Amino acid sequence: MSATGSDEYQAIVSWGEFDPNFGNTPVLLAVSEDGRPLDNDGPRLVVPGDIRGGRYVTNVVALRLERALEFPTCPKHWPWWFWLRDC
Repeated sequence: MSATGSDEYQAIVSWGEFDPNFGNTPVLLAVSEDGRPLDNDGPRLVVPGDIRGGRYVTNVVALRLERALEFPTCPKHWPWWFWLRDC
């Protein structure tokens, strides 16, 4: 899941992090703070427990749920050391 703010700052949270049967990390889309609505500031993505708050997104304007892309067997864009394996 990705959240994008009006300033184009984007944060990504993987499904496994908030899946209750795996990481079970709370991921919040806050619409109020201390009982006060965030009408002027817009909603915020908050991941409690993040040490430095790098995924704190203010004024969220877009949320996207997408499936991760699968890598081809031997993509040409992989670093050279991947070519050491059998493709």
